[in-house]
Order: sequence, then C-alpha cells, then structure tokens
Amino acid sequence: MKKHIIILTSILASASVLASCSQELLEIEQHNVIEQDSYYENATDDDAMSLIAGIYRDFYTNLYTAGAPSSGHNPIQEKNCLGGDSYHASDAAVEIQEFSDHALTPNSVALKPFYQHYYAIVKYANLILDKLADDTTVKKRVRAEARAFRGIVYIDIIRYWGTPALVDHVLTPAEAKEITNGDPAELWKLVEDDLLAAAEVLPSKTDKNGQAAIGGRLTKEACYAYLGRAKLWQKDYAGAANYLGKVISSNLYDLLDDPALIYRPAADLSCEYIFEHNSNDENTDNKENQEYRWNSPFLGWRASNIRIPADVIDGSWGYLSPAKEFGEFVYSYDRGADGNLSKRAKTLVISFDDLMTSGWFFNGLVDESGQKVLPTKGSDIVWSAPVNYCGGYFQIRLLTYKEDLFPYTSLYNAYNKRNYPYMRYTEVLLSYAEAVLNTSATAGMSGLDAINKVRVRAGLPALSSYTLSDVKNERRAEMFFENERFFDLVRWGDAATVLANKGKVDYDFYGYKNDGGVGSEWDIRSKEGKKPSGFIAGRDELLPFPLSEIESTNVQQNPGY
Repeated sequence: MKKHIIILTSILASASVLASCSQELLEIEQHNVIEQDSYYENATDDDAMSLIAGIYRDFYTNLYTAGAPSSGHNPIQEKNCLGGDSYHASDAAVEIQEFSDHALTPNSVALKPFYQHYYAIVKYANLILDKLADDTTVKKRVRAEARAFRGIVYIDIIRYWGTPALVDHVLTPAEAKEITNGDPAELWKLVEDDLLAAAEVLPSKTDKNGQAAIGGRLTKEACYAYLGRAKLWQKDYAGAANYLGKVISSNLYDLLDDPALIYRPAADLSCEYIFEHNSNDENTDNKENQEYRWNSPFLGWRASNIRIPADVIDGSWGYLSPAKEFGEFVYSYDRGADGNLSKRAKTLVISFDDLMTSGWFFNGLVDESGQKVLPTKGSDIVWSAPVNYCGGYFQIRLLTYKEDLFPYTSLYNAYNKRNYPYMRYTEVLLSYAEAVLNTSATAGMSGLDAINKVRVRAGLPALSSYTLSDVKNERRAEMFFENERFFDLVRWGDAATVLANKGKVDYDFYGYKNDGGVGSEWDIRSKEGKKPSGFIAGRDELLPFPLSEIESTNVQQNPGY
C-alpha cells in the first residue's frame, strides 16, 4: 500500500498524515495545502478515509512506540516503567528515568510530549466531529471512529491526570487559554457517550476470524471492551460486567492455543486481539512501513553488555528490562501442576540460569575455528559487566526476532511485520472476572470460567474458586508490558505499598560470582536509586500537568507538585 499524505493548514503543522493503517483504508491521492474548513465541507469519502487514517497512525506512533532518543519521549517505556515491573534500564535518557522512578516534575522533558500527544488525538477527532458531514455511509463510520478514539484516549488522560480539561470541540485560541480542570463525572460521561455512540455505528466481525476483513479498524465490540476498562476504573462493577459481557457473549473472540504466538506475526488479526495496529505485510521494501522504528533498539537486550541470541536482532540498547521483583514473581507463581514453569512464563522472561541452558547460540560466541558454541561460564553471555538495572532476568515478550522483520540493513531501519495489540481478549476475561467478583451481575459466563480460561491457556491448573488476589496475580503475569500495571495498582489501592521503593534502590547484574557456571551464585549488586523518597502516596498516583499547561491555561496543578 502506498503512503498517502494530506497536508492541512492549521491541523498538523508540518506533520504528515499517513494513510497506511489497514487494508481497509483506501488509497487516496495526495492533496495540496488547502483551507481547512473548505476541505472538510467538500470532503469526499476518500478524503474522509484519509483523515481517519491519520488518527489511526498517530494513535500508534505517538502513544505506543518508542520514539527516537532526540524526541525525549518514549511512551511504551514510560507507561510500563510506571508500573514497577520493568525498569528504564540505562543511565542515559534521564527524562525516561523520571517515569521509571516516579520522579516527574512539571518541568520534566518527556512529560510535555506525553501529555500533548494524547490531546493531539482529541484535537484531530474533534476536527472530524465538528467539521466533517455525515452525509454518506463512509463518513458516518469515520465520524464514529473519531468519536471512539476520543473516548479511548480520554480513558488514559483521566487515569493519568485525574481532572484534565474536557475538550469536546475544536477550541478557538481564546477558549484554549481559558480551559480549566474537568469534573471527573463529566469526563467519564464523555467517555461513555462517545464509545456508546461509536458502538451504534461501527461493525462487528463476522466470526472469530473476521478481523482480517476489517483490518486494524475499530469494531463495536472494541468499544464495549474499552467501556469495560473505563467502568472497572470507576469501580462500577455492574457496568463493567455488562459491557465486557457483551464482548464475551458475542462469541467473536477467543484465545490462541499457544501464548508464544502473542506479539508475533502469526497472531495478527487473530481471534485474541480486540484492537491492534495493523502492520502492512505487503510493504516488502519496508521504506514506507514505520512500525517499530525505534522499538527494536530500545526494547531488546543491551548488546553492549550481553550477547544476543542469534535469532534475535542484535545491537539493542536495552532501555526497558524486567524488574528483579517481576522475574522472581514469574518464577514463583507461574508454574503448572507439575511444578515446572508454565507455557506463559516462558514467553515473558527468562532467568540467567535458564538462559545459560536454553540451547540458544549467541552472536559472537564462537570457538577458535569460528564455530558457534554454547555458553559454559557467565562471561560467555555477560561479556561486559555490568548489565545495568538488571536483577538476573531478561525479557522474552516484545523481543524482535529477525524472521519477523522486513529486509533491513541496520538496527535503525529494522521494521517489524507483527501487529501491535492495544488490547487483547485476556484483558476482557480478567476484567470481567474481577467485575463479577464484586457484583452479582453476570453476562452468560461465570467469573470463574473467565479467569480459568486464561489460566488453562497459560498452562496453569484451573481454580475451583477465586479471589481478588488470584485476579491480581493473573493480570500481573498475563498483561506484562501491556501498559495497565500502574493503573491496576492505583485502582486497587496497592501502589503506595508495591511501589514504595521505586527509585530508592536499583540493581546491576554481573553474571555469576567468580565467573562460574550454572548453579553458581548470581552477582547482583544493589545501588542507591535516584529518588530517595520512593513512591509518595497521595501524589504519585497522578502525573503532574506540564508547566506549560499551567502557565498558559487555567488548569490547576495536581496535589504535591
């Protein structure tokens, strides 16, 4: 599919709107710079498709990818670091470290783009809703998608900032200066109204394998799934059970048999993905395919310290790694009835001992004749100690495998064929199980069946009954690196306890003591973190508003900042 660009005065400044989000987004010719209102007033169906393609594109690139180092903004790292189960594993890019340590201030470099990119989606959605007519079937669907996006991004905006400004139309310059904090009840009403209105218009899949016919576009059931997420946060458990039950009772979604397929091309447009960014697999020259532009260097293992498996892309910077505490949790909790690590556990993280005995060959580990050999001592893998911010566990989820990439010449143009799932059916099931646990309402499936469906696929034994603790453990394991851990801790009231030492103590990993082999004691050295206070209850549950927002509007700062 070709790259399509619309340049609209006052909409995107010099940014491009790329219409390559799905096979369903039609090929639209490039337009010249034209006056905004006239463009919307006279927009054809193809024009409308190109406008919504821009929102699909920006939703992914601005909110779910790792940006270039010069951007000072890497949202996939920032979101996951907040939850404590992963670290920003480098002393470089200190702006991201502030997210990792809960050390943000209104002046933090990465905070402003993090905030602005959410509101950019709101702005683009409002432009469509305010200015695009609904006089054709295509435009009605585009308007519904815009409304769904506004509702979806406001879920995060509210959860991150508590009382953000409610912006439900295109603001004039004068209005923009006068915006103030929103009322939570009104904000959540906007979310529900938007997603319900979108659900009335958007189509459902035809069957469990029907997403391929729709591509990466939103569906009715995706709107219900996000409504379930919103209701769970508000502790409206009956409402959550209702909306999540609609997704379950549709019988249009299921779990893949093998959890190892998740985040691999084989899972693209599958029965498990509720909503996903659709990478264009036909774009074999990869030059127009920007997916995972910076995720490959950021989200792999740190090649300057540790050898990389031969089938994984080499040269990564290792800026996001599993927390020591998460690795210990997985190796303790995620075990089958036989006591061995579950199928799921093996897709999340790997311990240093298991890495040594994995049978993986590693780049650069060869004998005198140049033949690849297996590691026998710690320095065969940790070749340049220490591995910073590492407690002896290494990520498996979101590793970039060479076979999943388009042809590439370097780490910096290694684009991935895999789709990125924004939400999976596992979240629907676990959220439903939690909601049902807190209300008598059900929607055709019991909460026990919902949580057991996730557990059994993972390779864990089914439960005969369950508690909130079971839900918490399952969400922690199943939804690792899926951007929800911080929100879970906050809404459960667990953040102050679980994240108490966030920023106080960090770890560096040196391999085995005395450079031993498997069975030797790990050489983990703790060091003082960059935030001696740790997580501050009553403050760190919310992010600060950027100083520029406080200075240029009537928005009041969150407590403690």
